[in-house]
Parts: sequence; structure tokens; C-alpha cells
Amino acid sequence: MIQSLSVVASRLTARVLRRSGRMTRSPETVSQSSIGQQDRKAQPAPAPPDVTGWLLGAGWERPAADGSRRLRIDGAGWRTEGKGADSQVISVTLVSDDDTVELMVQPVKSAAYNDRSESTDKDRTGSGFVALLDPRLLTEREGPGIFFRKWQLQIAVEDRDGRVEGPLLQRDENTSAGHLHTADAGDGCLILPSWDDDQGLVLTVARRALTADSISFDGDDLDAVVTCRGDIEPRTALLRRGQEVVWLTLSALPDGRYRVRGSVRPLTRSSDSSDVESWYLVLADDRQQTRMVHWHGHRPHGYREASPGDPRVAIRYAPKGVVRVDVHRRRLVVDRITVEPAAQGPQLIIEGECHELSADPADWLLVGGRRRVQPVELQIRPGQVDHAVDRFSARYPLLSVPDWGRTPTALPSADYRLTEQRHGVPALLDQELAETLISSIDTEQNTLLIAGDHGKLVVRTRPPMPPGERSRYRHRRFEIRHRKGTGQPTDTIFLDCFDGKSTGDNIGPIADELARRRPDLRPVWTVADRSVEVPDGVDSVIFKTDAWWRALTWSRLVVTNCWMPGKFLRRDHQTVLQTWHGTPLKLLGFDRIGTKRGDAYRRRTTAEVSQWSMLISQNPYSSEVFRSAYGFEGTVLEIGYPRNDRLSRADDDDRRQIRDRLGIGADERVVLYAPTWRENAKGLFAELDFDAVAAALGPAGRLLIRGHANTIRYGGGVRGGRLLDVTLYPDLAELYLISDVMITDYSSTMFDFSVTGKPMIFFTPDIDAYTGTLRGTYFDLAADAPGPLVATTDEVIAALADLDRLRTDHAERYAQWRQRFNPYDDGRSGERAVDALLADQDAK
Repeated sequence: MIQSLSVVASRLTARVLRRSGRMTRSPETVSQSSIGQQDRKAQPAPAPPDVTGWLLGAGWERPAADGSRRLRIDGAGWRTEGKGADSQVISVTLVSDDDTVELMVQPVKSAAYNDRSESTDKDRTGSGFVALLDPRLLTEREGPGIFFRKWQLQIAVEDRDGRVEGPLLQRDENTSAGHLHTADAGDGCLILPSWDDDQGLVLTVARRALTADSISFDGDDLDAVVTCRGDIEPRTALLRRGQEVVWLTLSALPDGRYRVRGSVRPLTRSSDSSDVESWYLVLADDRQQTRMVHWHGHRPHGYREASPGDPRVAIRYAPKGVVRVDVHRRRLVVDRITVEPAAQGPQLIIEGECHELSADPADWLLVGGRRRVQPVELQIRPGQVDHAVDRFSARYPLLSVPDWGRTPTALPSADYRLTEQRHGVPALLDQELAETLISSIDTEQNTLLIAGDHGKLVVRTRPPMPPGERSRYRHRRFEIRHRKGTGQPTDTIFLDCFDGKSTGDNIGPIADELARRRPDLRPVWTVADRSVEVPDGVDSVIFKTDAWWRALTWSRLVVTNCWMPGKFLRRDHQTVLQTWHGTPLKLLGFDRIGTKRGDAYRRRTTAEVSQWSMLISQNPYSSEVFRSAYGFEGTVLEIGYPRNDRLSRADDDDRRQIRDRLGIGADERVVLYAPTWRENAKGLFAELDFDAVAAALGPAGRLLIRGHANTIRYGGGVRGGRLLDVTLYPDLAELYLISDVMITDYSSTMFDFSVTGKPMIFFTPDIDAYTGTLRGTYFDLAADAPGPLVATTDEVIAALADLDRLRTDHAERYAQWRQRFNPYDDGRSGERAVDALLADQDAK
């Protein structure tokens, strides 16, 4: 029977439960009244540690023939403020008071250690190590009784400046270093690795008072034999979960040990939640002392034995070595992850155990950012005996055609989590798998990092790069080579759209026109990762890699819409065309309000702007702004925006094809919501009630939602019956073509959508803050906007209800707006941009 502590009648057991955890020392408590009496003087910042040390792995090797296991510790370290780059870890020791134990250590070299360093001028390739610990080196120092002792890991680093020592105070939680687990050290001893932010890796060695020599299920009964040490004389046995208990029977055995038995059926009476419910095996004596029972003997970490009568209930080897009984109504645990080749590209195979989950592959989704990946194959194999836990295997494509894409691409960089959607069950990470995690799985298209977030599986995808390629040290080497290196120019066009997040905007139409007129010039696109779709047969380079820097340095033509790296230097053979990415309403550069636009910013900006050969401006207004905001003194191409050329050229057949591609009927009324981003918020500005707007549009309407490029990585997608998230749709101009009206705020989309002549509504509930303290604007939008400014969802719905009146009321303003901002958006801006590029090259 499960009882609350408040109704436990026995005074003894009430006292016992109140005193649970007595062996744990509580930290000192400081009362509120004493806080004011403490010294309030500002303390100087602590000096940096002598050693910068990283724990990169900490896992137990597989048991030897005698059952013993060694702890393998992977790490790296260097002198924090050393002048040299030759730091090497020469020793690894465990320290406890005045006692030390030296571990076997082997130096390791890898450029990947530079990824851990903040240094731009010191190579950390030789700073790695592997250390091995035989637990018996620690347990043999202790006597036969109960003990509890902590050891701190220290490393010694030697370089040209001498020797320094210190702990590892940083760790990689993606690897086994983030999934520490207790191991049996023999003779009733346990070793518990743990992480302390102030001390780093700490090993606790202990012989516990109570250890389970055997524990299993006998039908629905838990059956355990427990050895007792020390002065505790058990009288009561129970399973405890918070303030709930289940009583078990306790009996003494002739050899001095104790037997614990009891039914686990009461544990399942409240197991309606999908979350795990954990119960701990506890013995208590008549002196108000309680002890948790710990494991004894060599079991796999994360060991789990399910009840033969009810697979929801299982005995667990918990991470801290205690005996735990877990109850899962539903269960999804991953214990094996591999990557295998397949005809359509590599596949991620995730395997493990499951219970009472959907067998529909559509429910087994890997979700990361806005991408939802369904397995191409799902197999669930029933357990071999009655009530046994099922096994599953799910295959996920690492290469597939994205929504609205045309060719297969890799998964975009994101953190992907596996969840069975029907019941909302997240995939957990098996402890044995967690302890053996390698840092990455590399494929041609992705680097996969398998990690755990509070025990839940996370698959992190990153662009493929050699070890150390992401480090500051390597980036600095690339910059130096770029500025000082010599070589031959190449007949290539370097194309960079939003640091490789896209191949569209103003860059795409220019690239198309160059390909038509100069097929002898080879285009090279910047891509943030291999999920970015590039035209067939066209080369691409990953942002800020070695290949990227080489292409940037030697290409004759450089076309970009974003800021280049601060060390970029235009060569004599190069023409650099800055297309920019929108006519500005918001203050830019030197015109920005606030305190972060000082002399240093001006110097950096002026230096970079001086590398531009030409700058595209959509209109005379923008030309004045760019001169003021960035001090640009070069050639301004006042030619309109190439990305708007299609708006002047498209016909009804184009619009029909785009609607078909998006699954939108020819008679549906389409409303596009395209807000800008906020510097004080990461995600989509979602003050507008999407559901209410969609409902007002009715069954013949559709609301398209387009997030800003700066919010893509934070969004999880917007979903609903009449809602369509088009944030990742590759061509914004196509969305303009099929939309009947646009809702925006301060976004530069207002200056492009007006080419269509269609109505606009400005949803600006935060206009005072945005135009005042947050950003500031170049003109009064309320006075000049070619559509109404509204502050509530109801006002938006009212404006949408009568578009004819909206057109009539704002016709004069709309005409003035187009004359001011769209005088050159005539469908030929891309041609004029290429004319200027080729003319500049011909003059070199």
C-alpha cells in the first residue's frame, strides 16, 4: 500500500522517514538577518587559474576477465597565460588531503584541441592526454569498514616557461565527460565520478553501509539480499519516492545478511504520466537512521531488469550506484546509434527499447529547429517472452529533399530530438551508450554530435570540417595568409548571401545573369552548411573554412549582401560588389542611436567599407542613407534591386505554378505576414494572433508566416490548419507574387512588396519603443506609410475585411511611395548590376 508521510501511524517510521538522508552533510545556512552583517566591500576578481584544463571524456572501460574496470580520462590542458604554444600535460594525479595517486598518462596530439582554446596565436595540438585509473589504487588504501573519501583530479603542464599544476575546470558535456556514472570497485566499494564547478572532476570512493549482493524479480515481488556494515541494525525496508512509501518485508538470514521482499504492484497505481517515476530502496533501524541500498558487483551501467509481470516496472542501476526501481507507463530508450550508407544517401540508425508506443513512423520524428524528419523505416520487434520490452530500429535520412526544395541536401545545423509524437514521449539516452560516446560521427555532408540533455537524446548536426577548423587559432592563420599570401587570380565568382544561409536575395539574380552572359566564369557559393541548396553543377564552400578563404582571396568577382570578415583585403584583381539587402527604414551604422557606436566602431566600419568597389542602391533615398551611415565614398549603383526583377516579369502562369508548389488553391486569398527581427528578442515577433487572423480569413483564406533570416535558428515553425510557415521558402519574391496583401512592420519588405502595387498593413504595436529607444528610423512611418498602422489583432482583421477601401484610402500615398522608393524596379536591375561588374573587370 502507498501511504503519504502525513498519515503514517508508526512513530518509529515517521521519525525514520523524517531523518532520511542522515549521512549527507548539509551545507551551512546563513540567515537573512546575518546577510547585512557580512562584509559588503567589493572583492577583487579572482586571479585566473594557472592551468586551462578540459575534461573531454570520462568513461569506464569494459570489464576485464576478473570483472575489474579501469576509468579512462581524456583531456587537454595548457598554461593559461603562457607565452609559448608548446604546453604538454606531463602528469595526471589524484589528490586527497596529503595523499596523491599518479595515473598512467599518455600524451595525445590533435588539432581538435584548438577548438577548446580562445588563443589566436598558440597552437594547442600537442596539449592532449589519456589517463587510466585502476580503482584498486584507491580502495587498497582503505580499511575494511565503512569509509567515504574524495579525490580531486589534477594535471601538471610543462612548457618553455616551466611547470604549472591545476584541475580540469571545463568539460565537454557532449561526450562521456557529461555522463558520469558510478562503478563497482570490488569488496563492497564504489567509485563515483562527479563534476564540481570549482574543483572539476572529483572521484568519491566509498564502502557503503548497505549493498545488494543480489536483487531480482520473483513474479511481481522484488527479492533482494543485502549486506549490512557499520552500526546500523535494519528493522524496516521500504521503497521511497519523495513523500510516498511502499512497505516491504525485512528478514535476517543466518549468515548475518538481510532479505528484502515485497510486491511492486502498488508502484503502478499512479503511473499515468509518461515521465519516469523513480523509487529508491531504503532500510531503516529503530534509532531513526536510514540508508539507501547500493549495488554490489559488476553490472552494466544503466542496468535494467524489467519485471516479468509488468514491463513498466524495472530495477535500475542508477548513476550514483543506488538501487532504484523505475516505473514507466511508456518508454523510449536509445542504446545504439550508427550511420550506414544507402542508395539515397547515408542514414542515421537509432535503436533501443520501447514500450506501449505508436508503430506509425509519422509519430517518430527527429525535430530540430524548423526541420521535422520522419524515419524511412521503423521496425518494432516484440519481446521474446511475455511482457518483455520491445526493441525498435528507426532509420532517418541524412540526405533528403527539404520542403519546397528541388535537390537532396543535408540536414540543417540544429539540435535534433527524437520524440514519439502521439504520446509525447522523448527518447532517453542509455547510460552505457552515454559513457562510450565519441565526440562525433563524420559523414561527407554532416558532422553528428550525439549528446544528452538531462538524460534525453540530442543529435547535433554541424557542417563537416577538419579538426580545429572552427578554432580561433586556425581562423587567425587564414586571415594572415589572406592578407600576406601570394597566388594567381582565378576566373571565379565568389557569392555570399547572408553568410551562406541562402542563395537568393539580390545575389541569386546577379549570379543567374552572370551565368547567362559569362559561362566561362565559375561561380562558387558560400554555404553555412550542406543543407543550403545550390544550383546543379555549381561549387560551394563552407563559411570561413580554408577553402572559403582561398576562394574569397583569389576570385576575380566578389558579390555579397553582408559584412565580410574584418581582415578582408580586396586585391588589385578583384571587383567587390556589395548588393546590400534592403532599403532601410531603421537607422544604420554611424546613424544608430545608443552608446555602442564609438571611434573603434567607426574605424572598423570605415576600413571594411573601403574594400567595396561598388554598392547597389534601390533608390536615391537609400544612396543618401548609405553615404551617411557608412561613409561610403565609392561608386553607388542606383539601379533598383535585382531580387525584384521577377515581380515585374512574372505572369499568371508563374503565379499558378508557385501556388501549386505551396499547395494553395487558385481561388484562395493569401495574406503574407513578414515582420522584421527585434534586437531584444531571438525568435519570431508573434504578437499577432495567427489563429484569430486565419479564422477571420475563413476556409478560402491562407495566412503565410515569414520569419526574418536572423530568427531562423531560434524558430520551431508555426503550425495550424490555415497557417503556413514559409520562413525557409527559398524565394521571397515568389511569395509576394501569390499574396493578395502583406502585413509587415518595420521590415524592408515594405519597399519591395510595393513593386506589386498590392495593399499593405503595418502591424506596429511596439512602434514607440522601436522607433525610440530600441532602434530609431530615418522617417516617420506613420506619416508616409502606404497603408494603415495598427496595434491590435482586431484592427488587422478589420483592415483585411475591406481591401478595396484600404486601396482607395491609401492610393495617393502608395503612388508617392512607389515614386520615391521604386523608380528603378523595372525588371532589369540584375542586367545593370552585371554591366557594372563586367565593365569594372574589363578596366583592370
